[in-house]
Amino acid sequence: MKNLIQIIIIFILLGGAGCTIHKKQTKNSSSLNQNNENKLISLLINATTEKIIGNLDIADSLFKECIKIDAKNAVSYFELSGIYRIEKNPTKSIEFAKKALQFDPSNEWYKANLALFYSELNKYKEASKLFEELTKDYPEKYEYLYSLSECYYFLNDLKKAIAPLDKLEEAIGLNEDLILYKYRLYLNINEFDKAVFEVKKLINSNPSNVRYYGILAEFYDSIGDHQNAFKLYQKIISIDPDNGIVQLSLFQYYITLKDTEKALTSLKKAFSSKEIDADIKFNLLAKILLQYKDDTVLVNSINSLFNILLITHKENSNIYYFYGDFLLRKNDLTGALENFKIAASLNNNTYELWNQIVLLEADLLLYDELVIDSKKAIELFPSHPTFYYFNGIANLQIKSYNHAITAFKNGINYIINDNYLLSDFYQYLGDAYHHVNDNISSDNSFEKALSYNPNNTYVLNNYSYYLSLRETRINEAEEMILKALGFSPNNKNYLDTYGWILFLKKDFINAEKWLKQALAISLEKDGTILEHYGDVLFHLNNITDAIYYWGKAIDNGNNSPILKEKISGKTYLK
Repeated sequence: MKNLIQIIIIFILLGGAGCTIHKKQTKNSSSLNQNNENKLISLLINATTEKIIGNLDIADSLFKECIKIDAKNAVSYFELSGIYRIEKNPTKSIEFAKKALQFDPSNEWYKANLALFYSELNKYKEASKLFEELTKDYPEKYEYLYSLSECYYFLNDLKKAIAPLDKLEEAIGLNEDLILYKYRLYLNINEFDKAVFEVKKLINSNPSNVRYYGILAEFYDSIGDHQNAFKLYQKIISIDPDNGIVQLSLFQYYITLKDTEKALTSLKKAFSSKEIDADIKFNLLAKILLQYKDDTVLVNSINSLFNILLITHKENSNIYYFYGDFLLRKNDLTGALENFKIAASLNNNTYELWNQIVLLEADLLLYDELVIDSKKAIELFPSHPTFYYFNGIANLQIKSYNHAITAFKNGINYIINDNYLLSDFYQYLGDAYHHVNDNISSDNSFEKALSYNPNNTYVLNNYSYYLSLRETRINEAEEMILKALGFSPNNKNYLDTYGWILFLKKDFINAEKWLKQALAISLEKDGTILEHYGDVLFHLNNITDAIYYWGKAIDNGNNSPILKEKISGKTYLK
């Protein structure tokens, strides 16, 4: 890994090297006459100034002028190396850095500069040689030891990488980052005893730091030494009884031992800990459901674990969402809806969440709530036709027909390349217009619905039935209902519609047969079918049975006032 602090330190040192180097080089240029030496000093000052203010092209030219005067001017090569580094030209940067060191081989900063460039270009072999020299010549410069170790690391000579770190530790004393770096190196070369020794140094330096025990416990777990790992976990618990991370580790430990009861106890303690991210807990719940689905003790604890989460992370909407999803899979629709709505109150910007809410409210026939929530969803997701659809359906059910019309008409604008959905929207729009007695708009909507899906049996039935109620275009109505019955021959509503059309055509014998089939399928619990059957029986001169079925129609929710008049008057009325 690249040590950013080290790089910053080196560049600070390199940046401070310039002026002293300039003086040294100009004073020692004995081969230059006084005139050229003065000219060189002037050019160096000007070149450095231009570089500082960012005029790199001018600085480049001036430093090259310096080299023309003094071909061995290390300062100019060094500065040119820096310019090309800024311009991301590593080839030239290295070339000039090497020349700077060539003409001033004892200069620490030139050597460090070249070593650093080699490291950045992943030329660790070349860099390591220079850092070896730097650590030998400047043992007090700790950053060189660390850089040398990194070079060995990237050369995959991990054992060799440890030696500079040992020297660094001798110089600076015990340092957590350094010790853990050595620990990981020892693990990589499978020298486990030495790795353990490094962590124990940290433990001895700070016996109350549970993190160190945890590192060692994880190591023991990784090599299958669960007994030593358990001892360390127990030590952590004695220091920090509420440590949730350790409780998670103990859960895994007890699972390994197949001690489900103790595993569950530790898991509940872990779930009560706020230091463990909620997502980790979600993953554990998923793991229980998938990997431990045969462990009834764990599976039966899912509800209690969710309840702990709802207390520990009560502001986390995802918990309510996932719990709702869990309850939905258990077919607890009411519980699922309750949790989805809480989730939406905490974070209402998720389409999937609102989609679940409106679907469940529709399934549970909660139309008053569906009107409100589908409207909220439309405000949040105005370009999704789904929510207009459910708003329209809900308004139809509560008989708010004009609001239903508005919802369906608005939603149609957001349907793209989906003829079946367009057909559905127009079918319900046809229903809504029918209920406000706008027969022209109703018929037009049904026609559009059939243009998008000619086999839409819902439209074929309703359109046919509404025409029959108006006693208009009866032959067309009959064609449509027969087509619908071709797709769904055992649908009670379709059978009723066809029977009623036959009734209007005064084919009472066949009407009675079809309506009788509809009654059988509905188990004689549909008030409309019962009334129609009574009407047919009346026209077949079976007055007694007609009155009986009219009465049953009232008992089964048919609130038509004309029914009571039929019964009291013992006669058929339109």
